[in-house]
Amino acid sequence: MPEDKSINHIFTKTSPEMKRRLEAIPVGKSLYGNYSDAWKKVDWNKPSCTVKENHGGVNIHPILNRPMTPRELAALQSFPDDFIFEGSKKWQLVQIGNAVPCLLGKAIGLTLRKMMDKAYEGKN
Repeated sequence: MPEDKSINHIFTKTSPEMKRRLEAIPVGKSLYGNYSDAWKKVDWNKPSCTVKENHGGVNIHPILNRPMTPRELAALQSFPDDFIFEGSKKWQLVQIGNAVPCLLGKAIGLTLRKMMDKAYEGKN
């Protein structure tokens, strides 16, 4: 998919040398050996590492050898495709990285509601 800023699909500018370095990373491994969750190439067959707000290079696309875009990271956080983040790319990444994944929030809310309903039923 080509870059499209209107939907937060914004590429990180990388040099040809960095692209070669990213291509050499094995799936599931980090560009920097000592940092297991920084500049890590995502494995399609495993859960993603944490989406952080500190920079855009935490998750490397497993096929395209580039940092994942805000839109791709939002998908990992289970944001709907039509949810648009405001501000610069940096602030989009902050919003995405600081968010509780949408479907996790929903699951927690539904569980709390069920617990509250049971507690209320016991008082009647």
